[in-house]
Order: sequence, then structure tokens, then C-alpha cells
Amino acid sequence: MNNKITMNNKITMNNKITMNNKITMNNKITMNNKITMNNKITKNK
Repeated sequence: MNNKITMNNKITMNNKITMNNKITMNNKITMNNKITMNNKITKNK
């Protein structure tokens, strides 16, 4: 009985995780509120 078991197990794992997360938030709130109230009350009795 000649039992020859040759096991050549090669596990090559090349895991590359490149995460490039860029969050650019440009929030511009320009509020130009002009309230012009010209109230003329003329009471001529």
C-alpha cells in the first residue's frame, strides 16, 4: 500500500478597500426682505 496524499493549498487574498468620501456642503442662504409700508390715513371730517 502506497498512499501518497499531496495537498497544495494556496489561498491568496488581496483585499483592498479604498474609500474616498468627500462631502462638500455649500449652503448659502441670502434673505433680502424689504418691507416698505406706506400707510397714510387722512381723516378729513
